[in-house]
Amino acid sequence: MYARVSSSDQNIDRQLRVIEAVTQQEFTVSKTEAQSHIAYII
Repeated sequence: MYARVSSSDQNIDRQLRVIEAVTQQEFTVSKTEAQSHIAYII
């Protein structure tokens, strides 16, 4: 790791966290949809 963090590194870190949050959200939604489809089939 670098001892000093540049502003661009902080921006990248922030973007990665946003991407991670969105990915987590989409995964949760798709999981819920899959469960509702399974329930519908049954």
